[in-house]
Amino acid sequence: MQWRLSTQAGGTPGQSDRISYASWAAAIGGPAASLDSDGDGVINLTEYALGSSATAGSSLPAMAADVEWVEGIAYSRITFVRRAGADDAVVIPQWSTQLQNWDNPSISFQRSTVTSRPDGTVQETFRSTLPLAQQTNAFFRLKIMSVP
Repeated sequence: MQWRLSTQAGGTPGQSDRISYASWAAAIGGPAASLDSDGDGVINLTEYALGSSATAGSSLPAMAADVEWVEGIAYSRITFVRRAGADDAVVIPQWSTQLQNWDNPSISFQRSTVTSRPDGTVQETFRSTLPLAQQTNAFFRLKIMSVP
């Protein structure tokens, strides 16, 4: 069993607060996950997972990459906002040195913080497991996959 922050303050004991892709999409006309309904360059599965709107091109997912200092050592960090309850998608931060091989990076990330936000989203921060000094080139992305 996996646990996550609830979509509501105080949680939902004994109940599910899952937001399925099908129910989320039905509220906007039922578009396929692979479409970009609002023409902003972000497909619907990403909008669903990251808490942005698939009907307003000005609503883009929030994410950033920067540096976190721990005991005087710099680490790469990636922070993003995710829709709480969007359990039909998994979001995986990835790192690569050459933009070609994302499946087997020599560095991985560990979740360092998860903060609930009042709009039903959560902000997650992941930090690299290797210090920045040991990373030559660093390209970051979020891999978002549908969960069957």
